[in-house]
Amino acid sequence: MIDLSHILGFGPLPNRNENTVIFDLLNGQYDIEGEVIQYRMDKEVSHYFFTLLECETEKIGELQIPKTIRLQMLDDLIMYFRLHVPGFKEIMSKEVLMEIL
Repeated sequence: MIDLSHILGFGPLPNRNENTVIFDLLNGQYDIEGEVIQYRMDKEVSHYFFTLLECETEKIGELQIPKTIRLQMLDDLIMYFRLHVPGFKEIMSKEVLMEIL
């Protein structure tokens, strides 16, 4: 999904640093934790999302991301697509993806 978002022109920016630790789903970038952001990942999911963004494709299988975080990240990525793709509908295979994750 992340690669597809880049192809479609709204790929997330990996601009995380010690001040910007929360991923803003609407703006597609990391923001300051204290900011009021309507559509955002929580701090822990944002951390693992950055790890995923920075990981080389061939090493993604080596990432150690807890299942609860993977499931929340999937929900957040679906919301990210809803915010950026007009008419984006519910993913019919979400249940299958949740089983795999």
